[in-house]
Amino acid sequence: MINKTQLIKDYKIKYPMIGTRQLSRVIYKDYPELFKDIEDVRVRIMSVSKRERSILEYIPEGNMHTIPTINLTPSEDKILILNDVHIPYHNKRAFVQALEHGKTENITAILLNGDIFDFYGISRWEKNPKERDFKYEVETIRGILYALRYEFPDANIYFRYGNHEERYIKYMQNRCLELFGIPEFSMESMLHFDKLGIISFSERVLIEFGGYTILHGHEIAANHIERYLQIAKKSLIVGHHHRTQYSQSRAIDGSIIKGHMIGCLSELTPPYLSLPSQWNLGYMILDSSGNINNVLVD
Repeated sequence: MINKTQLIKDYKIKYPMIGTRQLSRVIYKDYPELFKDIEDVRVRIMSVSKRERSILEYIPEGNMHTIPTINLTPSEDKILILNDVHIPYHNKRAFVQALEHGKTENITAILLNGDIFDFYGISRWEKNPKERDFKYEVETIRGILYALRYEFPDANIYFRYGNHEERYIKYMQNRCLELFGIPEFSMESMLHFDKLGIISFSERVLIEFGGYTILHGHEIAANHIERYLQIAKKSLIVGHHHRTQYSQSRAIDGSIIKGHMIGCLSELTPPYLSLPSQWNLGYMILDSSGNINNVLVD
């Protein structure tokens, strides 16, 4: 004996593109002995479809994560990008040169593009205990941020987390979970971001400006600019690796994608390196038309 429910399911698979009424006529034409009329077939199709939908409705929505995009182009004309300052292990000469250059270029904003702070004192890596003075780090960072706002009273200051700033989040999650999430214990509150008018991007974001996507660099597993371009397939500006690099490639449509890596503003011979580093000092000035000055400091 033919099972009517299974018959209807088989016909739905066989004719997936036709509507319920037309499918009713097809089934009734082939099996008139099984149904009273076409309306009987239609009602049974609707019943089968309803049961199928009710089962699927029990499937929960997935937890989908998207990376937000922040477009600075509409609001800014020219920005100074500072990477990998690692306060309090910063190179004062190079840092001051970058700020003075920004003044002469009449920048409208400063992008603190990750690893501006070192947070050595709360690092999970065991290093020299004499260097573990977190209070001193915080006080030094605050002083430099206040000086930055004093020198650029009208500029927007944007701050994005690098892997060193993420040390603070991981420390709070692992060591001070009871305080994690309380606004007064956030890094932004501790460093007076509100008072200084600093706009913070605490989550990983894509910053767009001048035709480039700007990352800190730790978001992608790459160690040279060619690899970044291979993965991202769009024009990029990154830091993180403490050295200046440039590369370009041609996309399949003939367009050119460009990649720039920015040098650091920190010390070049940290004690944890056994050999001299290949790092260099540098910063970048970028305007909304995509004109770049990727400065390498001697």
